Amino acid sequence: MLSSSLAKIVNGLRTAQGLDFNVWIAEAFKSLHLNAEVIQETQAESDVIAEALFAEEPYYVVIEGQAVRNHNEVGYDKLGQLRGNFPSYMDERRQKLFKNAYKLVVGRPRFSSDARRRAEPDVVLITDQTFTQLLEIHSRFRFSQDELELLFKREDNLTYGEIELPIISRHLLTPKVRRINVIALVLYCLGAGTERRKWLPVQQVIGMAKVYGRFLKIDLGDEEIMNAILDLQSSLLRLILRRDDRIRFISIPVETIKSLIPIGGEILSNLSEFSERLSSLEKT
Repeated sequence: MLSSSLAKIVNGLRTAQGLDFNVWIAEAFKSLHLNAEVIQETQAESDVIAEALFAEEPYYVVIEGQAVRNHNEVGYDKLGQLRGNFPSYMDERRQKLFKNAYKLVVGRPRFSSDARRRAEPDVVLITDQTFTQLLEIHSRFRFSQDELELLFKREDNLTYGEIELPIISRHLLTPKVRRINVIALVLYCLGAGTERRKWLPVQQVIGMAKVYGRFLKIDLGDEEIMNAILDLQSSLLRLILRRDDRIRFISIPVETIKSLIPIGGEILSNLSEFSERLSSLEKT
């Protein structure tokens, strides 16, 4: 279920017209945890600037929005407008702060084939429908600014420059789901959610996770299992205690992690699923 604030943004992206559409685009980028504002150039035109100040290499995105009637398509006119306005935003401040800059057009309801073709080689396109899907997925998984930048980089044969759901899945969702799977498997090995919370050697946990992973058809490497252990040991989470080469889950109800980390609910769901599937395997 969407939060009330996210539901308002989604509704705005689906229904707003004119300059109001850009206002909701800016709000959408704020919900992705980027700084965003609408820059009105003339009475009829405006751009949105979104800044990712916390990325490893800070970047910003110059965005044009256009919403047309449902039976129409967003044409290529906005591409020229965006390309023409883009250099004016590279001021002295941005030259000092930012490593990369990107061009994006947000359109409703769909882009014309000419717009997709002419977006090459420097403009990325996204429809309001795909944008709202990204917002909904982000509300569950909380992507970092570095992860979101993968959508704007032109390195993976984007179809005519358009971000579509398979692109979001491949670059953002699949890696995040895999990380959740590994963390859930480590917690299962440590007996989280049960009364058998024993101290176990790290290498034994890695071995167990790999064996259970094969049963679940998840092929895991030692390094990513160790990374999951280190994540759970971090000073901010502190979900695993360590003594020399042995570890155990801390003495709190496992359900508590739902409130500790953004993906806590997803981890709990996977932990429950893995427990059921592995228990049924042990009985056969």
